[in-house]
Amino acid sequence: MPNVQDRVELGSEELREKPLTGPFGGIQSELPVSLIEDYGFADCQNIAFRLGTAQHRPTYVSLPPLPGLTSGEFVTTFATFYDSLGLIQQVVLTNLTRILSWNGTVWTVLTGPPLPVFNLNPFSTAVLNGKLCFSLGGAFGNAPVFVYDPQLSPGTYVLTPNSSLPTFLAEIGLHLMTSNVNNFVTGYKPQRYQWSGAGDPTDWISFSAGVNDLLVDLGPSLGLAKLGQYGFGFHNRGIVQIIPTGIGASPFAFVPLVGSGSGASFYYSLQKVSLAGVDSGIYAGPDNIYMFNQTSLQTIGDAPIGQRRRLGARSRIMADIVLSGPFFNTRSHITYAPGGFPYISYYLLSTKSPTDPSVCPLWVFNFDEENWTRWIFNKVPVAVGDFSLLTNFYNAPSNTKIGIAFIDGTVGYMDFGQAGSEVSSIIKSGKCIFGDRRHRQLTPS
Repeated sequence: MPNVQDRVELGSEELREKPLTGPFGGIQSELPVSLIEDYGFADCQNIAFRLGTAQHRPTYVSLPPLPGLTSGEFVTTFATFYDSLGLIQQVVLTNLTRILSWNGTVWTVLTGPPLPVFNLNPFSTAVLNGKLCFSLGGAFGNAPVFVYDPQLSPGTYVLTPNSSLPTFLAEIGLHLMTSNVNNFVTGYKPQRYQWSGAGDPTDWISFSAGVNDLLVDLGPSLGLAKLGQYGFGFHNRGIVQIIPTGIGASPFAFVPLVGSGSGASFYYSLQKVSLAGVDSGIYAGPDNIYMFNQTSLQTIGDAPIGQRRRLGARSRIMADIVLSGPFFNTRSHITYAPGGFPYISYYLLSTKSPTDPSVCPLWVFNFDEENWTRWIFNKVPVAVGDFSLLTNFYNAPSNTKIGIAFIDGTVGYMDFGQAGSEVSSIIKSGKCIFGDRRHRQLTPS
């Protein structure tokens, strides 16, 4: 066996029928290749580490083309939610600010007030009272809040009057909470929180609606999430807890929790995951990928193992997402069991080129085995999210897929019941010394 990194290219049927038996530690970039033999691999592409094996990631299956798709249009946002009757509804939103619903068979273009012009940012979404609330994101707030209620007005979305132009949305304490907002009168307020009336995302002026400007030095809001009973705002220099008070005139208290150095650094990297009954926020910080369990932080990009050594893929991940830029090209997602196949994972998408998929990786962290892998597609991906092939289903977790959208306008889905990757899968080992540095492996002639 050569005393260098070994490169193994694996055929789809070979790896599908006889997966490599682990479990494996995934990609290891924090140690020299001479030290990772017992921990993982120097690199891998299109490998899914799950259920104690290494196997091909699934390929994607394309859905019918979006009606009226124009040149340069692609999906930036997936939104799947339960309406007021408990039925699954799902829509996609495009960079040309069109909104389309999927009924399990065909796409339907939704109608409503004009949306902002072409924008590469995804939409922020939240659900309140069975209604989908959405606003076009961005560093400075680009649009007011719109609401889609498929039971009240199927096929039509409406504009909420008197709302500001927020970047992030979340349901907190039965209010629609927004952060990092712009306003036609007061201008851009990156540390402002504004919330709707209780239970009504269209009400922004009643007694229970309100505004709060943080005066502490946390920097701009880069994410907003509800974890457990509380809301949390993720800022460039820390995290603030949003506590429902039950007081009508002042329904929220804002308490800074985490200080400078471990705040969020990338728009749209934040996702919520529930592990062992605890809601946590996952996000990309300035130097690592962090998991926040409502009280404390831990790193998942890498982790210490003693003797000043660390395992993980932190430096590789950060190199990819730093080059993608903080405002437009980082996306994220969480899955639990796509297609009914267990895979509790965090996905972080970096798009560095509109034409070269080889530099647009989807980094995947499997919480069960705590390993990182890197997926490359045959086209440039631009969005990832939940998607179901069926709608009007009350409980259909087995139908939930990994939605994937590409820059050419294609929308597809993945789960582990599908065939192997449409792009070759590669594993590169480290130096194989079998625990004894006196061994010399000769390169075969």
